Amino acid sequence: MILKDAIIVLEDWWHLLFTYSTLIRPMRKLNHKVHFKNNLS
Repeated sequence: MILKDAIIVLEDWWHLLFTYSTLIRPMRKLNHKVHFKNNLS
């Protein structure tokens, strides 16, 4: 039972990491581009 719980927790962590890498990182890159454009103009 304990092993099963550990696997569930690990899966949750992987889900969080996956969500972070697919959603938040591209958003940060977009923000970076917007800042760059604002600085140029």
